[in-house]
Amino acid sequence: YLAMGAHTVSFTMKNSIVRNKRNRGLLIQTQDVLIENCVFSAVQHGPVLIQADLNGSIEGVIPKDVTIRNCKFYNNSAYALADITVAAYVNGGYGKAGTIQNIAIENNFFAYGRSSVLDLKGVSGLSFKNNYVYLPALAPYYDQNNCCFNFMNVSGITIENSDFTHSNTLNYMRAFVTGTMDTETLVVDNNNNLERSDFI
Repeated sequence: YLAMGAHTVSFTMKNSIVRNKRNRGLLIQTQDVLIENCVFSAVQHGPVLIQADLNGSIEGVIPKDVTIRNCKFYNNSAYALADITVAAYVNGGYGKAGTIQNIAIENNFFAYGRSSVLDLKGVSGLSFKNNYVYLPALAPYYDQNNCCFNFMNVSGITIENSDFTHSNTLNYMRAFVTGTMDTETLVVDNNNNLERSDFI
């Protein structure tokens, strides 16, 4: 659990293994974060949750400038959360696009996930580049997790230079979009088995 109430602190985690957990792997509520060369395996409630909690208690600070790179994700997320969830919770719902900003997910490997690879709610300025995704959403807990990408209230999303081997589970979708999504700032380019039309 990474959070600071009065002051933000940077955090770096490298060369670590997080496995066999029934709850989250990392709960991130601070800024200037680097997660690098880590392995997440059999983390049942999602390996990485980047969360802004604005429901009145103002728990932690609003995350910003988070990089996740050169990591491996295996057989995670038996419950609702994705391999990586970035979510702003506001007044019992979700925040508008831009509540959480500047997230980079680069050069990671995702395999045999039970839920979505990436779940975004209230996010702007996220890049997903040079990643390899193999068979996500094999046993989704909810219908909205039966996809690779689950987006709500997002803008400035870039997905580039990544390779996807999609699941063939019943009703699987490459992307599931609700709420608002700024399609003018959506970039989906030079991927294998993923197109911009999957989001629109």
